[in-house]
Amino acid sequence: MIRFLREREVVHFQRFGEAIALAKERMNQKNVYLTNPAFDPA
Repeated sequence: MIRFLREREVVHFQRFGEAIALAKERMNQKNVYLTNPAFDPA
């Protein structure tokens, strides 16, 4: 039983890491401050 729970926890940890990487990638695509020169503070 403990082995099953541990394996399941490892899979959850991996999926969470994949979800964070996907969220970071999508946030970088929509970063209007880097891609829009109208927001350039200089």
